[in-house]
Amino acid sequence: TLHRLLQFVETSGCTFVRNGKGHDAADAADHLRLKYGRGGKYVNNADQFIERLASESSWTGKPYTVTCDGKTRPSGE
Repeated sequence: TLHRLLQFVETSGCTFVRNGKGHDAADAADHLRLKYGRGGKYVNNADQFIERLASESSWTGKPYTVTCDGKTRPSGE
């Protein structure tokens, strides 16, 4: 579920990069909650949330990345 996904992000200990700036896991989860609050009507499940709201900046179109254990990958993965 979306709630469990956000909880996972919040406690992951990973660094989330959006628009070139790194954010800790708690900040990333807060940002994703904000995006869901504004755009939740466009998603029906966690997969759609990841695809439509949590993979790139709605302002710049730049993809989000996540760095965990020294490995960086797109946030959608």
